[in-house]
Amino acid sequence: MALYISPKHLEHDFTHGMTLNDKIDVFAARVEGWQLGVARAIIDKDIPDREFVLLHIVMNYFEMIAKYRAGYTKDGQSKDFFRQGVRTVFPEIDTWPPDVFGDFITALYSNVRCGLYHIGMPKPTVIVTDVKAIAPIRYYPDGQKVILNPDKLVQVIQAHFAEYISALKNVTNVEIRTNFEARFNVDNNC
Repeated sequence: MALYISPKHLEHDFTHGMTLNDKIDVFAARVEGWQLGVARAIIDKDIPDREFVLLHIVMNYFEMIAKYRAGYTKDGQSKDFFRQGVRTVFPEIDTWPPDVFGDFITALYSNVRCGLYHIGMPKPTVIVTDVKAIAPIRYYPDGQKVILNPDKLVQVIQAHFAEYISALKNVTNVEIRTNFEARFNVDNNC
């Protein structure tokens, strides 16, 4: 029986070990094929009531991408890496006043990410919409309201991931490739 390690790769494809490029290809195939591509397919098929499913699929992206970019090989530090990941995907929030950014990250982490993964739904201060004119993420400090447009959030994350994979494939990006490989090796017992 074949064991898939990505939608495109079988375990026995790498009996002599994986090169860095193999690791990048497997990682890209996993994230795109088992997560972001599935989210995109849900949107493209216009499946009703998809908003929470999309959030379940993509909210782990922020922490994951930050840990890979940093080469973080330990457990823990979820909130710190989540914060870094949000900043990486949405660099424009660095222009926000520090107290607003801190409140926003706390609300996004606790009310959305932790709400989804610990109680199965975001907390009441989170509003989810499919209105096309709404940005992927909005924050209203009064009441710490987070408004999310999951369809647009998927698009932004998918574009960010494509840029990250492109950067990884560029051999001149030594630090980002070294950090990626360190995290990949830990996650995959290499």
